[in-house]
Amino acid sequence: MSGGIRAVFFDFYGVLEDYGRPNEPVVELARRLQETYKVGVLSNASVRLEARLQNGWGAIERFDAVITSGRTGLEKPFKPIYLYAAKALDLPPEACVHVDDSPGHVEGARRAGLHAIFYTGDTSALERELRELGLAW
Repeated sequence: MSGGIRAVFFDFYGVLEDYGRPNEPVVELARRLQETYKVGVLSNASVRLEARLQNGWGAIERFDAVITSGRTGLEKPFKPIYLYAAKALDLPPEACVHVDDSPGHVEGARRAGLHAIFYTGDTSALERELRELGLAW
């Protein structure tokens, strides 16, 4: 793992899920990344997201961590939720990347010391940006 990055957190709504359905290209990217990196979900969602991942996707075990505002009482774009997420994987913030479709949440992650990528819906661009950060899969 080059660049010191050891984990990738994805926002759920708008990144892993698109209009109520799994965003298959990003979900597949998360699967490939998980062969080398820890992969988590970091969302401002309620605790119902965990049930949705399990019951709707059958996939909660697919993630190394699922961090929600509903469970932690913390919210993006504020620093504590990003630090909580990194700590949940026993990593320093600089060893994590957060992918989000909200520019404010991307900036919040950066202020907390994480690397961050603004997801525009273009999975190829997301892959390029992850590779530019030194990730390889």
